Amino acid sequence: MKQKQETVKAWFGSGSPWVWMNAGAVSIAVIMTIGLLAVIAVRGLGHFWPANVIEATYQIPGEAAKTVIGLLVHAEEVPRAR
Repeated sequence: MKQKQETVKAWFGSGSPWVWMNAGAVSIAVIMTIGLLAVIAVRGLGHFWPANVIEATYQIPGEAAKTVIGLLVHAEEVPRAR
């Protein structure tokens, strides 16, 4: 038992555990940084990515029909009597 205690004590005295702990801390920090950048990229690029786009055609009496393409923001149904 004394031999094992001396071996563990010598291992801690060599400084090897601290090197491994520092390497583990650095690897965790790198993984967390990459994860944070991935979250920012996914949420940020979604802001610039276009949503569903619709194509509509409208015609003013006496003029040619015009096609419009865009993002639907608000829709209103207008009765014929209007």
